[in-house]
Amino acid sequence: ALKTSLNASPGQLSDWRPNQVDPCTWTNVKCDPASKAVVSVTLPSMGFSGILSPEIGILGNLTTLELQGNAITGKIPDEIGNLSSLTSLDLENNHLTGGIPSCLGV
Repeated sequence: ALKTSLNASPGQLSDWRPNQVDPCTWTNVKCDPASKAVVSVTLPSMGFSGILSPEIGILGNLTTLELQGNAITGKIPDEIGNLSSLTSLDLENNHLTGGIPSCLGV
């Protein structure tokens, strides 16, 4: 869902296949070795457009989300508040609109 909502070009994130059940093998994704849960997604300055999907909220073990320097539009979804383990969030230099969700404690 993240790849689709960010409008990745055909050559970008080519190993992010929806039928591949282990995202731990995907480029720019890191997982906890024990639980295999996604803990980091780092996609800075890759020219992505599109929106940040509310489905980001299902990554409950995510500690790092770095999407700075892209062309992401729309608002920061409230579902980002579901990321209770998130310690690093970088969305600067995008084209986001609206306020920062109160769930981020700002």
